[in-house]
Amino acid sequence: MKKILLTFAAMLSFSATTLAQSITILENQVVVEDGYEYEVGKMALAISPDSKYVCGSTDSYQGFIINWKDNDTKYLEPEEGCELRSVSNTGVAAGYDGSCAITFDVDGTKTVLSDTGMANAITSDGTLVVGNLLENSWYQKACYWKNGELTMLPEPTAEEVGFNVNGAAAYYVSADGSVIVGYVVDDMSSYPAVAWILGEDGTYTVNPICKGYFTADMEDETIPYVEFRPSGVSADGKYVALSVRTTGYCSNMGRYNLETNTLEVADFELNYMLNFTTSGIANDGTMVGYCEDWSEGLMYGFIWKAGEASYAKLSSEYPDFTNLAAYDTAGHIPTFISPDGNYIVGWGYNPETYYCESYVLDRNLATGINTVSDNKEVKEVARYTIDGAKISTPTKGLNIVKMSDGTTKKVIVK
Repeated sequence: MKKILLTFAAMLSFSATTLAQSITILENQVVVEDGYEYEVGKMALAISPDSKYVCGSTDSYQGFIINWKDNDTKYLEPEEGCELRSVSNTGVAAGYDGSCAITFDVDGTKTVLSDTGMANAITSDGTLVVGNLLENSWYQKACYWKNGELTMLPEPTAEEVGFNVNGAAAYYVSADGSVIVGYVVDDMSSYPAVAWILGEDGTYTVNPICKGYFTADMEDETIPYVEFRPSGVSADGKYVALSVRTTGYCSNMGRYNLETNTLEVADFELNYMLNFTTSGIANDGTMVGYCEDWSEGLMYGFIWKAGEASYAKLSSEYPDFTNLAAYDTAGHIPTFISPDGNYIVGWGYNPETYYCESYVLDRNLATGINTVSDNKEVKEVARYTIDGAKISTPTKGLNIVKMSDGTTKKVIVK
């Protein structure tokens, strides 16, 4: 009896661990045009610091914001082609529509910040937007808008960074606006990273974090990287996510600590056939991104956890969610991780339908497999076995049924 009870306790423990994570698929729009029905795929690009809102673009060049837990999506019909790149806790997203830097909120209001520029990131309270203006249609000038008022950021000098400067852009911002991260346009257009730090006087000064790590001279072997490109800043302003490439042309990922001005790179055997691109970083330094594996013809998502020497495939870390492995075969890009590391957002191509699908991966909280739908009529939209395999008809055993309102229910089929 004691052995049976211990076994049952172990089963309960395993079940609790297994069911502590979930994945929510953001259901695509279904459009009927001239009698033809097709899906408009979502590409999720960011999640708000409080994890309430997700923003991005569609493959029809719309922008969107979704309150993914309440199943409420707002679309921005573009004038020329739109991308919403960052979203605040207040439901305001920053991005661009054609050549215009814009914000767009959950009430459906679009605000043009500049008619020649890009808005790239926004603070948690929605009051500060960072981006760049375009001068003479090509020269990038880093800037920010505070409550809609434009201010130019100081351009890094050649003396500060150690190479020629042909402009700069601000791409990422900490939750409180104290740290802005972007890049310098060098002669090779490899976009090495710089930061701007807010001082007590309310102005920003340049921190040339690429200096000593990046060289624009590919023959200079005394400096390690010919690519030192930023891909995010943690919400607390401590870490910068980087994609780095050695003078031997091997790709890697880097984590730069702004408090200590030190760089950490992942420890694995570099391979010319693997091209890593980082895309987001949590407050503890956990990073996500994607790898193009040219030897296998794959593009898979990865996670590099804080405190670990190297990365792991996202699909290997969460094998119960078989759609992640399916995305890996057709193209999979995790794009963002929440400040607390609980949520990862991204998108991938469904190899069966060839449509783009977006997801929110909950690493800790909810259970099961959920679907957020734009359709308010509640109906069954899909059915899965307990191990996440999709089925078309009820199958003996425990079935997980997805409903169009985002809820799930467990059904035992005898």
